Amino acid sequence: MLAPVAWVAAGALGLLLAALAGGLLGAVRLSRGRLKEVAARVRPLRALVDALASASPAHLRDPRALVGAVVLQAGVILFDAATMETCLRAVEVAVPFSTAFATFQLAFIAGTFGVTPGGLGAFEAASVWALHAFGVPVERALAGTLLFRGLTYWLPMVPGFWIWRRSMSR
Repeated sequence: MLAPVAWVAAGALGLLLAALAGGLLGAVRLSRGRLKEVAARVRPLRALVDALASASPAHLRDPRALVGAVVLQAGVILFDAATMETCLRAVEVAVPFSTAFATFQLAFIAGTFGVTPGGLGAFEAASVWALHAFGVPVERALAGTLLFRGLTYWLPMVPGFWIWRRSMSR
């Protein structure tokens, strides 16, 4: 059974996913109007708005596609929480999955509102704070969080950088 704080984190995640889905649908609708004019002046937004405008409204309103996207995103989040639990166990901290899930969700939400790419800094601070609130010593919470971020944030940048360099040399 999940702890009450895990239910709160799961509810917050559900609200965040619903807001993201609604924002995407709203952006598609707006892309045919005023947003397209603004994006024409802001170069990085131009490609995004063009891609959204060319998307078939039937695909965006397809309930199966939306449910599939939500299920896949929920899977990613569950696997991230499992990775957080594994990283904590690697630094000799045994926490239940519900604690790892709740603290990951709180850190994820804090990182979402951070101003740095990937929530860098905000995620780590919130994760250490939340883990410490659950009784994990600060030094172990920091070690587990940095191990998690190393595996899920920094390590994927290595092949990404290699692919980017390769594509730029063509």
